[in-house]
Amino acid sequence: AFYLYRATGDDQYRLAGAAIIDSLNSYAKVQCGYAAVENVTTKELRDHMDSYFLAETVKYLYLLFDDDDATAAFRDPARFIFNTEAHLLPISKPPAKEFLLSPSNKPDHSARKKRMERINKTSWEKRDKRRRERAEKKKEAKQKDGPGQPQTDPDPDANS
Repeated sequence: AFYLYRATGDDQYRLAGAAIIDSLNSYAKVQCGYAAVENVTTKELRDHMDSYFLAETVKYLYLLFDDDDATAAFRDPARFIFNTEAHLLPISKPPAKEFLLSPSNKPDHSARKKRMERINKTSWEKRDKRRRERAEKKKEAKQKDGPGQPQTDPDPDANS
């Protein structure tokens, strides 16, 4: 919800975050923190709190609602990014503009599409070249072995 809210500015993602907080407080809050939910149907809790709960879940929920000027630099996707574990990582070179999404910078799908087409074309060309090279090696090996000889496979992994 954090990245979706930052990219779109759509308050539906903050509403989803608020619903998550309400559910955590209603179903997982215990005397010393928040317990892991063992069964969502019965609301049975485990007798522990997963380490990632504070390190990831709560951090992303905090960031979802954080608009403080003092932390604005950390929310700038041209300077920092949060990994899946909500660790802040500095970016030495800003990403391409089409990846810096915000409510004022809508996605440029045409630039992204061109990049993906170029990447895919290159990938297909490399794959076809490797196939041609393997076929040529097999042909050479067949000629070398001659008739009636066991065939050697120059690329045993080609069929897997």
